[in-house]
Amino acid sequence: MTRAVIKDMDVEEAAGFWDARLRAPDCSAADRAAHEEWKNADPAHAQAFDRLQKMIGELPSIAAIPEMQSMRAAALARSEEAVDTRPRRIGWLPIGSAIAASLAVIFGATLFFMQPGPAPGEDALATSIPTPIFATAIGERTDIPLSDGSIATLNTESEIDVRYSADERAIRLVKGEAHFEVAHNPDRPFVVYAGNYKVIAVGTAFDVKTIGDKVEVIVTEGKVAVKRLDADGTESIQSAATLLAGQQLSGRPVGPVSRRKADLATALSWRKGNAVFDDMPLGLAVHEMNRYSTVKLAIADPTLANTRINGMFITGKQDSFVEALEAYFGVRARQVSETEILLEPAAR
Repeated sequence: MTRAVIKDMDVEEAAGFWDARLRAPDCSAADRAAHEEWKNADPAHAQAFDRLQKMIGELPSIAAIPEMQSMRAAALARSEEAVDTRPRRIGWLPIGSAIAASLAVIFGATLFFMQPGPAPGEDALATSIPTPIFATAIGERTDIPLSDGSIATLNTESEIDVRYSADERAIRLVKGEAHFEVAHNPDRPFVVYAGNYKVIAVGTAFDVKTIGDKVEVIVTEGKVAVKRLDADGTESIQSAATLLAGQQLSGRPVGPVSRRKADLATALSWRKGNAVFDDMPLGLAVHEMNRYSTVKLAIADPTLANTRINGMFITGKQDSFVEALEAYFGVRARQVSETEILLEPAAR
């Protein structure tokens, strides 16, 4: 099927197609193998793909040109009517059809250019040009290859903006949750800003999550430094901490910071499309499941919210979760609309 899609494309269009396909949440092992086969079939293919990656790595500067801003408007207008991931030729864009095709697809799915509003530590992130923002929709997860070789994996309904400079690889987690696999570079630290916190790494892997004004950091490999920022963006020395692999930190703008051993299998189960609940109150479990679906669960009886549940559930599959609640946890479900299911105590 893939061969048929790219058969009539020129080499730059095909490079754009492959970039978009590899960034798609449903990209499969077969897709990656087909991409390698295409790239190895002709040196011109590899050169076109590498050239595209270099251009994408320079997106902050490219985004400032009027042609790119025009492309953004056109791509957003097309996003609602797009029915497949085949990139379309945009011949008028002087920077090349490959990047135009690739970004047209990404714009329609997860990538937007905009100026974020002020946030703690904004001075450290300030820039005079628009910056790339990557975002996922409800139920979507995606891997974002970054220009330095690092990879950001975004959970459902999450958003990051990337502000790389010569001295710092800065990312702001605007909302949601993201896991970062950081390419080693001790001379150019990798810094994630989330709420009133900054997480500093060199070469490691860690997860950052925002829940309201609460920030959670979990280290899966290596170590990171976590610092709380005051309202003016300065670092609060009292709240500085170093986390090692398997450790977790949680904190809010004020108050104590909690640090403990992390349950990595549970905390990172979302990367495999699962939610793991271990003696969790139903109210919290419902909140977590609702993050992944447009069909929302609501609890009718406040006492039901304290029911403790256990199990591993597929995110985005509210029907399967509800069936388990009815079968094992004394819950009766009632569909009240196309987008809402009411949970009540089962009749005794």
